[in-house]
Amino acid sequence: METLEASVRAVRAGQSVPEGGYGGAYIKDVEGETREEMLAFLLAEQRQVLESVKVNFDRWYFESELHEKNKVLGAVERLRELGLTFEEGGALWFKSQALGDDKNRVLVREDGRPTYFAADIAYHLDKFERGFDRLIDIWGTDHHGYVGRLKAALKALGQPVEKFEIIIGQLVTL
Repeated sequence: METLEASVRAVRAGQSVPEGGYGGAYIKDVEGETREEMLAFLLAEQRQVLESVKVNFDRWYFESELHEKNKVLGAVERLRELGLTFEEGGALWFKSQALGDDKNRVLVREDGRPTYFAADIAYHLDKFERGFDRLIDIWGTDHHGYVGRLKAALKALGQPVEKFEIIIGQLVTL
């Protein structure tokens, strides 16, 4: 959300989107002055699009819930207890290369903030722990590289990765 807010504010000020920011044309249409208002606007837009194609969710789960309940750092700690982490350059890394990934991945940045990868691990771990017997994610092609590393982390944490499916879809504009 910090990145989204920074991107929206930059576009509104006539500046370039910050490095790593959101560059889609939709950024100029985001309404709201606060981060919370921007989030509410985008969620309303997403709900409207999903409802138009008859997709409804029983519950919307926010990443902030994982942080508030300490589930992200809890998942990281479980990987640490399994001996699957190491520290380098002030960051905490997952030994994903030992589990088939092309390189090791950062879990906690040098400044102490967990990465999206750490939050993804925590989210899927939480879903299995809440009793879901099958997980299906739909991701854009820009996330295809995360499939192996996320499955490796879940498998290392004792989760049934054969019950976790990731569908990669191409983004299009109509």
